[in-house]
Amino acid sequence: MSRVMHSSLRPGEINLDLIPNDWPLTPLNGHKAPYITGWQNKPYSIKEIENEILTGQCKAIGLLSGPVFNKPLGLIWLDIDGPTVYDLIKELSQKSIEEALPSTLTICSGKEGRERKLYSLPKDSWKHLLRNKYAWHAKGENEKLELLWKRHQGVLMGLHPNTEGYFTKDKEGYECVEELPQLPDWILSGVLNKNVKLGKPAEQSTRIVGPGFAINAKISLERDIQLAQEATWALPPYAADDFDLWLTVGQSLHSLDDSLLSTWDEWSKQSEKYIKGECQKRWHTFSKEGGRGLGSLIHAAQENGWQPSQDHKILAPSNESLDFAEQLLNDMDLELNTVNLEKEDEIPSAQLKKIPALAVALGQKVLPKEDRTAKNSPPNQLVDILLAIYKGNLLFSSAHNQFFMYEINSPGLWSSVTENKMKGEICVQLDLIKDKKLPRGYGINLINDIYHLLKTKNEFDEWNDCEDLLLFENGVLDVTTLKLMPHSRDHHLTQQQPYHYDSQATCQAIVHWLKETQDNDWGRVQVLRAWLRAVLLGRSDLQKFLELIGPGKSGKSSFATLAHALVGNENVTVSSLEYLEKNRFESANLYGKKLLLFNDVERYGGSVATLKAITGGDLIRNEHKFQADKLRPFRFNGQVVMTANEPLQTTDHTSGLARRRLTIPFNNPFKGSAKEQKVLIGVDSKNRAYGLFSSLLPGLVNWLLDMSEDDMREYLLETNKRVPFFKKFTTQQQLKSNPIKDWMDHSLIFELNQSSAIGFMKDAPQGSSHRYANTDRWLYANYAEFCRNSNNNIVGRKRFEDLFIDICQHQLNLNIYSFKNSRGIRIVNVAIRTADPRFESYPSIIDLGENKDLYRDFYGKIQLDSRKIKPEEND
Repeated sequence: MSRVMHSSLRPGEINLDLIPNDWPLTPLNGHKAPYITGWQNKPYSIKEIENEILTGQCKAIGLLSGPVFNKPLGLIWLDIDGPTVYDLIKELSQKSIEEALPSTLTICSGKEGRERKLYSLPKDSWKHLLRNKYAWHAKGENEKLELLWKRHQGVLMGLHPNTEGYFTKDKEGYECVEELPQLPDWILSGVLNKNVKLGKPAEQSTRIVGPGFAINAKISLERDIQLAQEATWALPPYAADDFDLWLTVGQSLHSLDDSLLSTWDEWSKQSEKYIKGECQKRWHTFSKEGGRGLGSLIHAAQENGWQPSQDHKILAPSNESLDFAEQLLNDMDLELNTVNLEKEDEIPSAQLKKIPALAVALGQKVLPKEDRTAKNSPPNQLVDILLAIYKGNLLFSSAHNQFFMYEINSPGLWSSVTENKMKGEICVQLDLIKDKKLPRGYGINLINDIYHLLKTKNEFDEWNDCEDLLLFENGVLDVTTLKLMPHSRDHHLTQQQPYHYDSQATCQAIVHWLKETQDNDWGRVQVLRAWLRAVLLGRSDLQKFLELIGPGKSGKSSFATLAHALVGNENVTVSSLEYLEKNRFESANLYGKKLLLFNDVERYGGSVATLKAITGGDLIRNEHKFQADKLRPFRFNGQVVMTANEPLQTTDHTSGLARRRLTIPFNNPFKGSAKEQKVLIGVDSKNRAYGLFSSLLPGLVNWLLDMSEDDMREYLLETNKRVPFFKKFTTQQQLKSNPIKDWMDHSLIFELNQSSAIGFMKDAPQGSSHRYANTDRWLYANYAEFCRNSNNNIVGRKRFEDLFIDICQHQLNLNIYSFKNSRGIRIVNVAIRTADPRFESYPSIIDLGENKDLYRDFYGKIQLDSRKIKPEEND
């Protein structure tokens, strides 16, 4: 063996004899950081490292990872940063640690679970490393597995700021460097998976132009990472308390690189709401298509007074750029001091001819000398030309904050156009007129100017929300006369049913299926029919939302999808209760929609204030992210449907939610085999329905329109009266979702002239069989005892009083009221069942409220219904 026999390192030892002569090195300071400017492109030799050690500045030695000179193999570091990473390695590789990580040079710092392994990488695998660093996050806080390629270094030997120093692992010392094992295949597979998930990182190019030459320099992912970190820490500390902004920062960092999790977590610690491990948990739920990138983060930072630093401009250029520049300068025999930056449109055509590729890259039309005085038309003239080209088929809706174009997607329909598509459309039109109107070409600034001028000159908000007109692919249907009219842009319709209208079509298969889902109860089917009619016509004035509950494969989702297909993809939006209630921008997505879907709602248990506003006809904020202009609030002209396996649980137990709620069970799951299962209805990405029911949609429209307006209103607003099934079912569902009602059903009765105190929740004396005192006399104590025994949360005393009176007077419509005397608040005509043995035979207060006529004989000629005028307060 040609190397020295001693091939292991003690902590802190530096032995240059162990390092191969051709390894690219860099000196490190006492904080294990490189201190040579541009170190990524300035590898040091062993002799140069020795000189740095003699100066006293070099405390440790780093090895640059990446390609090694002209060798067909590169060096790559695998960094294990934390004890839980070993479990991650076993999970990713499906192997033991010994099998997953072949023995190689391994450098340890002395910290538990921290080590760095050096592997080789064949040249044919370099193309797979689109990023210079890859990270896989383990379960431990900030613990991860990292792969370090170009522009990174790993410590080979020397001092560590917090331990005795770096050393080699037993039997994995410098004896391994003669034949370094290749990077394990499972790691390379992980890299390929990361590439699919994260996509190819963007690169920004800049151009240096001199007499007769041009150099393209690349600014890669490292610049964007540096910029993202600066923007993150430029945000004020209280920004970490804002949920939306906190999420924006995380998604923006995630869109750049997996290694930025630690940056997000460290920044989040400024918030008092910081929860250990929450950042890592959220990080794994983000996707590349999340919609928030570096631009969102920079915009948020700029709104708080930050301006991007120009420091990134001194980052070392890539090796490719340096090699190309050196070769080009040698070929043209130019000195560096002749290089100067010039405007693209001032480069002489003679010089462009020397480098034809530059002219193509610039996208610049080279003008003859005699034409260089020609000027572009001003933006306002170009806008007038474009408006003439569109002939009234382009409008800007300030309410939608979008452009609309007529019949670009479907006959008779005004379709929304995103900002990027609209700017692309502007480019298409400018290309048609550029020879005469834009002889000097155009850039992004002109496109932006025209875009904003078009918004100003072409604003329109007279969109047709008339429920009597329905747009189909073959015409416009007048619902009142059932007459089909030709398409016309003057109708200004932005919603279309994506199929033909056929007055002769039927839908017997759909009706038969609905009957099967509802136990052949025609009344229940009629309720579903009435709700679908309200969806079709946009009847939000009915102020009802539909809740479908039942086991899996019972038809809940199929019915929701049927409603989706009925009005089409463009008229539907999907959300979650948590997102709707906590994200102030979510409600803007409801503008101009006919249907809001909540699919497979889980236990929520939070506020539903926004849901109540949406279904109650209240004005809703129309706020768009990063849009400074205030848009007018709007009312949601659609219906809401949610599917779930169990009733929705919320903190709102008032009549305001109860009266809006329409719960319908789907209790007949499909019991056939997988082979027998068929797709009933679905909607693809092109807004086309498919499945057994797709061809029956025109017939479904006829069936819905055959129902009268009065029937629709009665089935939705007086459901319990029209369909006997719902009288008992609705009460049962309310008891399941409302703990106060459940307690009232078990514990309270109606007794004329009897009054009960609200009382308090005081602990019972020692030895008592009850948890709280006076449970037979105090309503609040009795309620608290019930909640403890049934594992429900207890609401505060004041809120309990308000909710209790609301249920009695507005939901049960009973003659119950409260008054206050020197002993506190008392509730009149209510008694606790356990207060008197004779109350055992009384109906529960809930049963009485729902069935007053049934108990008229029991109570005699007394007033059961809620009083119109509150009596004088007395004792």
